Amino acid sequence: MPLLDLIRAVRLASENALEAPTLSEISNTAEDYIAECVSSSDVNNLISSLEGELRALHEEVVDYSSHSQLEVFLVVLSHLRPFLAPTSVIHWWDIVLRPALQEPKLRTVATNNAKELVIDTLKKTEEIFFEVIRDFRRRLFDLYLLDADGKESGDDVLKYAELDIDQRDKRTYLKMNLEDILLRFGNEAFQVCRVGLMRGRL
Repeated sequence: MPLLDLIRAVRLASENALEAPTLSEISNTAEDYIAECVSSSDVNNLISSLEGELRALHEEVVDYSSHSQLEVFLVVLSHLRPFLAPTSVIHWWDIVLRPALQEPKLRTVATNNAKELVIDTLKKTEEIFFEVIRDFRRRLFDLYLLDADGKESGDDVLKYAELDIDQRDKRTYLKMNLEDILLRFGNEAFQVCRVGLMRGRL
């Protein structure tokens, strides 16, 4: 499955073209392409090429008002999840993941894909990414505490009151999703520590 076929499918769907494939078809195409990558001796370069093409395409067609476009990119990114470095996920955070997590109109499967990409990154322990992951964890926690709700101070109350209903819904939805991400990550991290402590006692 040529890379250009997959990118063309993503482009058509992102632009809502008449001949655009369905999300299911894009998912199958991405799965087939990545399976070919994995079976190749050049898997890292092939995966890197796919992500590079996705980034370039996103810059060209991005429409932050389109939740359907978010779903298209999340379909492909969900298949790339095992291969994405934390730095890549953080790149996608600003342009796809955060917008997805604050969009109530997104389908549940797309929201869950975004959550899993973030949670997988928070759980990574490679020494080379230690600083990056630590900063990302702090960034999400600060966003949850300070930015997502934004109603702590008097000035914030006034700013919140000026938001329209859609903007308020997005803030509320983002806060809810961030809470779910942080709780799930915290619970899994606790379980890992607990197992480690139990093994140390044996």
